[in-house]
Amino acid sequence: DRVCANCAATCAGGSYQSVACADGNGTQDRLCLPISNCTTGQYQASPQTSTSDRVCGTCVTCSGTQYETQPCADGNGSQPRTCQLVTQCTTGQFQTIPPTATSDRTCGTCDVCTVSEYETTACANNNGTQDRVCTLLTNCTMGQFQSTLPTATTNRACTACHVCAADEYIALE
Repeated sequence: DRVCANCAATCAGGSYQSVACADGNGTQDRLCLPISNCTTGQYQASPQTSTSDRVCGTCVTCSGTQYETQPCADGNGSQPRTCQLVTQCTTGQFQTIPPTATSDRTCGTCDVCTVSEYETTACANNNGTQDRVCTLLTNCTMGQFQSTLPTATTNRACTACHVCAADEYIALE
């Protein structure tokens, strides 16, 4: 004669039903398995249900040209790591704050020299860290004349005027 058994109780917390009880004329009892735990370097990609296990995903690693915008949950949390490309400074900019593993690069705009200044240090442009340095042009004083014109990157040169001797006069050309 057939012997019937009651199906095992529903799966308790910390487990999920891997195989359902056959009920009726089947021969399979309910099978409960423990819920998997995601480990270091993983996060919960899909949570467990009453009939399926938790799915763990592998945390991505940000490359050298990226920084982390969201950390990985590292375990049973559902937060994957997200990465973003590091900002590249462009021509006319220089790096004011370097990127880190978790922060972006900050760029500043290169200084512009005025008409009364000349450039003594060039702006690094792009990802260098040096801003342009401008210095005031020299003004020739009384008794001097401008012997070399200034450029965007050189100062003017002043030369002392020749003093006429007692037996000389200033000839106007």
